[in-house]
Amino acid sequence: MRRFLLTIAKVILIGIASVLGVIVGLNAWILTDTYSYVYSDAEQIPFNAVGMVLGTSKMTRSGNPNQHFVTRMDATAELFHKGKIQHIILSGDNMTRYYDEPKAMKAELLLRGVPEYSMTLDTAGFRTFDSVVRLKQVFGVTSCTIISEKYHVHRAVFISRHHDLNAIAYAADDVPFFYGIRSRSREILARVKAVLDLYLLETKPVSAG
Repeated sequence: MRRFLLTIAKVILIGIASVLGVIVGLNAWILTDTYSYVYSDAEQIPFNAVGMVLGTSKMTRSGNPNQHFVTRMDATAELFHKGKIQHIILSGDNMTRYYDEPKAMKAELLLRGVPEYSMTLDTAGFRTFDSVVRLKQVFGVTSCTIISEKYHVHRAVFISRHHDLNAIAYAADDVPFFYGIRSRSREILARVKAVLDLYLLETKPVSAG
């Protein structure tokens, strides 16, 4: 009986190690494959006529300002005012009349001096995959600068380039580590899901047509 239990334990440990190995391997693939396309210096990033900022909520569940939202808006306005992008697609979720990420982003960018005519709202960016694929399939964009935090943009660029979208990314200032630890943790599994979407599930974006 003891030998049987030891065998079961070994099988379980091997299974766990294999899963962790796959997760680490796929994350490493995405990060290394997109490393050269991610910029953190606004002076060095090449020009693109179109930029896309990935949506997030303006406020946290506790009612406080969401620092992810603030850093993305700051980074987007910075690129625009430095002449690194000319038009901005604001892609996010508007699940209800009371929750509208693109509309909230537009309001904040107006406050930062970005003119309304330079912005287009994509209200079906329910997740990063949808935002990125719709950029080409719906809006006809073939080259763009994606804006979000560094931990996030690698996956977005990976998906973009798989769909023949010539994308680079500008990494907004990262929020403090412990503030963003949940988002960073989710991103590890989101990268695995991205590979499954692209190479196994052949996932389609929402409202691609």
